[in-house]
Amino acid sequence: MEQSRSYKIIGIILTVVLSVMTVSNYSGYTNADKDAELLRADLKAAFSQQQEAYEDVPEMQSVFDGFNEQLENKLVPNVYRQKSLYRLIGCIVALFGIALLRNGKFIGFHLFLGGMLVGIVAAFYTFGFGMIGWLFNVTYTIFTAAVATYYYTKRKYLT
Repeated sequence: MEQSRSYKIIGIILTVVLSVMTVSNYSGYTNADKDAELLRADLKAAFSQQQEAYEDVPEMQSVFDGFNEQLENKLVPNVYRQKSLYRLIGCIVALFGIALLRNGKFIGFHLFLGGMLVGIVAAFYTFGFGMIGWLFNVTYTIFTAAVATYYYTKRKYLT
C-alpha cells in the first residue's frame, strides 16, 4: 500500500495515544490505592456541587445518592487494579494492532478493535453498567469508534 502523508501522521499519533493509555493503565495498576482514592475524592467533589444545585429536585437527589453508593462500593483499590490490568492487556494488544495498521496489515484492524473492546468490556465488568462504568468508558468508546471508522474506510488499502 502506498501510504499518504496524512495516513502516516495519523498512525504515529495513534501510536503515541495508545502508548500513553498503556502507561496510564500500568500506573493505575501499580498505584491503585492512591489513584482510586484520588479519583473518588475528585468525583465526589464534582458531583457534590451538582447535588447542591439540584437540592429542590427529589428525583435528582436519588440519582446522586445512587452515584455516591456506587462510588463507595465500586471505586475501591482492588477493583480499580483489576480494571487497570484488563485495560493494560487490551491496550498492549491494540498498540500492536496499530503498529500493524501502520505497516498496512489488515489483521492490525482486528487486533486494535479486539484490544480496545477488551478494555471497554473490562470496565463494564468491574464497575457495572451504572454511572461509574459509563464514566470510565465514554472516552474509550469514542476513541475506538473514531479510529475504527477511519481504518474501516481505508480497508481497501490494507493487505
